Amino acid sequence: EMDDFPLDELTNIDYLFIICSTQGVGEPPINAIDFHEFMHSDKAPRLDGLNFSVLALGDESYPDFCQAGRDFDEIFGKLGGHRLAERVDCDFDFEEIAEQWIADMLELLTNVSPNTDANDVIDDEVTIEEPHGQYSKSNPFQA
Repeated sequence: EMDDFPLDELTNIDYLFIICSTQGVGEPPINAIDFHEFMHSDKAPRLDGLNFSVLALGDESYPDFCQAGRDFDEIFGKLGGHRLAERVDCDFDFEEIAEQWIADMLELLTNVSPNTDANDVIDDEVTIEEPHGQYSKSNPFQA
């Protein structure tokens, strides 16, 4: 959760992967507002040692499609961060695109540290849910 992210530790992080939706008229979601404001303030540090990638979620029918993700991608680049991959923008049918982005990022991390298993690079606090029978928009759970 972005509202739990330790902003004072940002310069000590080697890899950061942002997954962010856009709300309202191009704003980040409530739990990302403080992080977004901090990154766009004079308090934001140089991020020359940071490697990052952004997965942006939005709705193409709005003029500010994926704006919050675009904002994060732009500011991390301006602050000196190294973009590991181009930002990926997702519309409503995001499942396949998001799964591919996650797989690509795990492969990239595994290649950076070849003696590391992909499951080892997932932080203990991150939970990747694997739905039973691969439920999705096209295969919903019947309740």
